[in-house]
Amino acid sequence: MKTHYATILFTSDYGPGSRRVFRSAVLTARLHGAALHVLHVDSEVEEAVVQSVATVMGGDKLINEEKEYRAEQKEALSKHFLESGDPGLQAVLEELEKDLVFEVRSGRPVATIL
Repeated sequence: MKTHYATILFTSDYGPGSRRVFRSAVLTARLHGAALHVLHVDSEVEEAVVQSVATVMGGDKLINEEKEYRAEQKEALSKHFLESGDPGLQAVLEELEKDLVFEVRSGRPVATIL
């Protein structure tokens, strides 16, 4: 019986070889007609630090800064993998475009991934 995957989760810490593993994830997603979710987990900031910064900046401004930071990190993550320079991969990425999701979250990596 052939295994069929609906969604593949690819996590990355930008380590050496991550683009090579991304290529494998993309090809596997294509083979199975699966969605590909790419996730990077930033280190969690201590709550006391967040509260101190919020007190100085103001809560609303901190929230806006956090949203901007997340958007920038998401853009950097997608650029890192989409601009790999592998011309053979570009056609496959175009096929997967609607089922390719990039996300950046904060937390303890293992717990956040799970």
